[in-house]
Amino acid sequence: MSNLPAFIQGVLQKRQSQKPRLDSAQRGLSELVNQLSQLAELASEATGVSQAKSELQQMVAVLTGNLGNLKTRITDLQARIANLLVRFGKDTINIGVAGKARQGKSTLLQKISGHDNTVIPTSDGLPCTGAKSKILHQEQEPHAVIEFYSETEFLKGIVHAYYDDLQLPSRPTTLADFRRALPAFDSELPEKHAVYKKLQELHTGLAAFGKYLSHRPGRIPLADVRDFVSQEGGRKLYLAVKCANIFVRFPNQDVTGLGIVDLPGLGEIAKGHGQKLVRSLQREVDAVVLIKLPGSEGALWDKGDYEVFNRIKQAVPEIDLADWLFPVLNETGPNHKQVQLLKQHPPDVGTSLTILSANCSSHEDVDRQIFTVVLQHLQNNLERIDQQYLANLYSQLSLLANDVEAAIEPAREFFRTDRMGVEDELKFNELFDEFLEELRGNLELLVSEYRKRLPSKASVGMLKKLNPMRSSKAVVTDVFVGDFQDAVDEACEAADLAPPVLTAQELNRRFFDRGGWNAVLQEQLHHMRSHLTHQLAESLDRRLKSMADEAQKEMLNRLLAPPLAQVLPADAQGSKNPDSRIQAFRKLLNPNSQPTLVAALDYLLSFTFSYQSHFHYRVRQVMELLDPMAPAGQIGLPVQGDVQSDEIAKLLADRYHTVVANVRKVLHSDLQYDSLKAIFAMIEETRDRLVRARSVGREWRILLYLYRGDIWPDKFNQFAIDSARRLGWQMALDAISQSASFLRSALKA
Repeated sequence: MSNLPAFIQGVLQKRQSQKPRLDSAQRGLSELVNQLSQLAELASEATGVSQAKSELQQMVAVLTGNLGNLKTRITDLQARIANLLVRFGKDTINIGVAGKARQGKSTLLQKISGHDNTVIPTSDGLPCTGAKSKILHQEQEPHAVIEFYSETEFLKGIVHAYYDDLQLPSRPTTLADFRRALPAFDSELPEKHAVYKKLQELHTGLAAFGKYLSHRPGRIPLADVRDFVSQEGGRKLYLAVKCANIFVRFPNQDVTGLGIVDLPGLGEIAKGHGQKLVRSLQREVDAVVLIKLPGSEGALWDKGDYEVFNRIKQAVPEIDLADWLFPVLNETGPNHKQVQLLKQHPPDVGTSLTILSANCSSHEDVDRQIFTVVLQHLQNNLERIDQQYLANLYSQLSLLANDVEAAIEPAREFFRTDRMGVEDELKFNELFDEFLEELRGNLELLVSEYRKRLPSKASVGMLKKLNPMRSSKAVVTDVFVGDFQDAVDEACEAADLAPPVLTAQELNRRFFDRGGWNAVLQEQLHHMRSHLTHQLAESLDRRLKSMADEAQKEMLNRLLAPPLAQVLPADAQGSKNPDSRIQAFRKLLNPNSQPTLVAALDYLLSFTFSYQSHFHYRVRQVMELLDPMAPAGQIGLPVQGDVQSDEIAKLLADRYHTVVANVRKVLHSDLQYDSLKAIFAMIEETRDRLVRARSVGREWRILLYLYRGDIWPDKFNQFAIDSARRLGWQMALDAISQSASFLRSALKA
């Protein structure tokens, strides 16, 4: 064989790379389960509502029948994915060794690992090994790590199996419950009495092993392993052991990454072993060596053998038995003839098994005729087998997805056709025409009202001739313009009251630090200009936002007036925040079928109105006195004579007050109407997008048709119920179809 550790690591890495895809498929199945549950609730509601139409109830009956077996298949696929996630998440490749008692299984394990009865106990009498063991190659100091069952695992996986098999009442839910007296039992079947006897032994032995349940894994020397895995000599601790991990160096070669798993349980009466064996087959082992000791007087592949073959095949049906099952005939000498006969007449299991034979007491036989053969097979075939797991799972997921879509297609077809009737259709057309006519009229009236508020050329000219200070308000009657003037006055007065001019003392200190007045003045002009801009923006932006909000409210009052307001959620209907109402209405729209309406609301939401964006660039010129880089901002100090710091402070303050006054003049000129013009443009543009754009009427029809039962409940009372039901069904069926498509692609390479 080539480098086995390198091969093992390569396989493990490839397995790890598959985990994200498996996780994705598992999530897809979970989502599908949730969606089918929601669909079942809808079906139950439709079945239980006496007013539901008979054709709906008939459709539900067909759908329920179609989906009947899907849950079982989904549960099976979820379990298979969970098994693969564990299998592909292992850090070893494992060979499982199974066999009934007294067939030579423990002897074989001793020869593979190179260890004796201390680690792998054998016995000439009753079954010896009671707990699962995993033997792993390692180069360090030999030791074992014992994993114990939790109390819950012990009760559900072992105790409950006895209660279920014996049909005993009141399964215990805690160890305290189990410590109480066992229920009385009687049966005519001898086997059941044997099972009850095992339960009694488990019950009485709890005092010895119970303290280890839920115990964290512990490291022990090899000399103590026998006490935890053997059932000979009255030992009971094995009943608490989930797995004994034994770390030793294998005798012949480096097989790092390989594990040998002792699989107890075949042919035993004790409960729980069968389920544990199946779980190991599904999740843990990559090949199974099955030991059979033929008798010297005669042997055959008997019913017990075929039951084992069946169990292995049923545990992992997607993999051919020949790919991972290796029956081994334990040849002891006297039974040589029977071994040869069994090899010449292999069991008929639908595939050609590789039947091996070896003397399990011979280290050389075990290594050459069993261990090496199985390892070579794994090296040649394991990657192909892993791909077969995935391919089979992908096939099953695709088949499930196809069957899901086929099962729901009649229901989807049913709900594609609206069964409202001709009379209701005519009523809707009449109401829709009235709605759209009224909406257009309301929005056009709003535009007209704002247009009348705009100044005429004559009024603008008159304003220019008047004093641009407070007296200009005499001819300003519009509330927006008045608000804007008030905001300007408030901002300018606040700026005037607190000019950002340094004290004479501080200016003097700056004079010596900067090396002259020109440098000081240039710096201070920049600071004052920046301060004034910030002051104006901070004061005006609050007022401008309030003005924009008020205009949006007016638009929404016309747009979302009754009866359209009924489609909004209750909290949005009463909201005073225009943005929240717009967003609530937008959620009712479909961007694919109503792109123009969506764009109109997005435009309304994105409308911004600020000093910086609408006014600052218009007043920037009169602020040049505070810009030393501009011609108007040059200081022009006397060349001769000393200049005192108090003179500089007065110069700066005078210039600042002059600029504030000039800003007020500019903003009290025709710029005072800019706020109204901007809002008028927003109102007009929104009107155009909502009711004047091409095909927007079709988009309104789609929306109102969908919610007609909510908008006109007195006209479509029963339809409101049918419409909501139909929408719920359509959404549920669409979600299931999307999940089916996702499953089809989840594992696709």
